[in-house]
Amino acid sequence: MKVLIAVLCLLVAGIQSKAETSEKKYEKTYPKAGIEELVLSNQYGKMEIVQVDGDEIKVAVAMKVTAKSGVKADETLELIQIVETITGQYLNFKTEFGKDMGLKQFLTNTTLNVDYKVSVPKGIKLRLISTNGNVYLTNFSGEVNADIRVGDFKATALSGGELYIKQEKGIFNVEEVALMKGEFRNCTIRIASGDDVRLETNACDGELESMGKLNLRSSGGTMKIGDVEYQGDGNKAIFYYIADERVDFRQLIKVLADAFHVRIEMKQIGARQEAGRIGGIGPCGRELCCATWMTSFVSVSTSAARFQDISLNPQKLAGQCAKLKCCLNYEVDCYVEAQKRLPSKEIELETKDGVFYFFKADILNNQITYSTDKNIPANLVTISGRRAFEVIGLNKRGIKPDYLLEETHRSEPKTPVDLLEQESLTRFDRNRKNKNSGDGNNGNGNNNGNRNKKKKKSSNNRPQGSEQPATPQPQEQQSKPQGNEKRAQGDERRPQRNNNNRKRPHNNKPKPQGDKPVRDDKPVQE
Repeated sequence: MKVLIAVLCLLVAGIQSKAETSEKKYEKTYPKAGIEELVLSNQYGKMEIVQVDGDEIKVAVAMKVTAKSGVKADETLELIQIVETITGQYLNFKTEFGKDMGLKQFLTNTTLNVDYKVSVPKGIKLRLISTNGNVYLTNFSGEVNADIRVGDFKATALSGGELYIKQEKGIFNVEEVALMKGEFRNCTIRIASGDDVRLETNACDGELESMGKLNLRSSGGTMKIGDVEYQGDGNKAIFYYIADERVDFRQLIKVLADAFHVRIEMKQIGARQEAGRIGGIGPCGRELCCATWMTSFVSVSTSAARFQDISLNPQKLAGQCAKLKCCLNYEVDCYVEAQKRLPSKEIELETKDGVFYFFKADILNNQITYSTDKNIPANLVTISGRRAFEVIGLNKRGIKPDYLLEETHRSEPKTPVDLLEQESLTRFDRNRKNKNSGDGNNGNGNNNGNRNKKKKKSSNNRPQGSEQPATPQPQEQQSKPQGNEKRAQGDERRPQRNNNNRKRPHNNKPKPQGDKPVRDDKPVQE
C-alpha cells in the first residue's frame, strides 16, 4: 500500500512539473456618450473596477490557462470568449465558454483565470455578476448592483447611490457606505460605517461598527443586552443589544412581552453606542464624550493618528469601547492643513556642506529637522518650512546654497543648560563661595589695590625736592591705626544694632576719619 501511494505521489508531481501555461488578453474602449449602465458577467476570475475622470470606458481582460501540456492549455484557452453587446443604454461584457469548464477542470486537472480590470467614468451605473471570483471597488460614487455566488466583495467607500448586493458565500467588507440593501447567506459581513443599511442574513457572522440607521433581519445567534429604555407612558420598551453572532430574537420578543406586558422593540448598537450609554471617565480625566455631548459617531481610522504623528499603539489609541478614540478626529483637520505648508518627507536638500535628509517635523510650528544621515540623527539642523521651500527651489535650478540655515539665523552654538543642576543640593554653597571670594576684606586683589591707592595718596602729599626717608615707619603706623579704628568702630556698632531698647543720638556731626579732629563750624540746633 505504501508503495502505491508513493507511485501516485510521483505521478502527480510529474504532472505538475510538466504543467504549462497559455495566456491571451482582451482590451476594448467605448465612449461614454449614450451609455448609462455597464454590465459585467464573469466566471473563474476577479473583477477590479476603478472610477476615473474621463469620457471613456476601458475594459481589459487577462485570460490564463494552466494545463498538463501546452496543447491542452491552448485548446482550453480557445474555448474562452469575451462577448460585448450594446442594448440601448446598456453596455454588456460577458465571459462565455465553449464547454462546461467545471467538469473539464476536474477531469483534466486544468486551472483557468479570467481577470477583469475596468475603468469607469463618473455617472455610469454598475451591474456585476460573479459566479466564482472576487469583486473589488475603490471609492465608487454611483449605483451598484452586485450578484456574487461564490467570492468576496471588498470596497473602500461607496456613495452617491444605493448598493444592492446578493451574496451566497464569501466575505463582504466595506469601510464606508451611504445607502445599502443586502441579502447574505453563509457570509461574513464587515461594515465600518453606514448611513442607512438594510440587511437580511441567514447563517452569517457580522461586525457592524458605526450605523446611522440599521434594519436587520437575522436567523439564529446570540446577543448581549446593553441597555433598556422605557417610553413615558410605559407601554413600550426598547432593548439595545450587541451581537457577535447570528441572532434570532423572534422567540425572545415573545418571552419578554409575556414577562413585562409591554411592546418590545429590539435595536442593535455598536461598541461606541454602548460605551456612551454606560458612561465613564476617559484617560483624559473627563467624562466620556460619547456619554455627554456626542450624538452621532463618525468612523475613526489610524490615518488620523498618522497625520498627527501619534504612536500607533493600540492600547493608547483605543478607548473604553475597545475602538479607536473619537477624539483623534478633533484636530486632524488642523494638522492636515498645517502639513500642506511643509514639503514632502521624501525630498532631499542639497547644499555645499552635503545632502540633508528628513528626520522629523514640528507641524504646528512649521519647522523641519534634517539630518546628514538617512538612517540615524547626525548633525541635526532645524529650519522653517519657508526656508525648506527656498532650498528646494534653488536645487531645482541647479544651485546649492552654502548653508542650510539662513544667514540671519546662523549663530554660534549655545552652551547647553544642565537642568539637573537646579536640583543640586550644593548649588547655594557654590554661590556663597563666589561671593566670599569677591569680598574686599578677604581677597588679596582688593587689599593690594587699597594699599596701592594709599601709597599714591601719600606720594602726592610729599613736597617736591625732598628726599624719601629710608624707613617709612610713621606712615605705616598712621595707616595701621586707622584700619584698627575702623574695625573698632565696626565692632562697637554691632552690639548697638542688636540692642533695640537703646536710642541713638541724633546729631549732624560728621564722623571722624583717622586721627584728624573734626571742627564744628556750626552749632548744633536743638
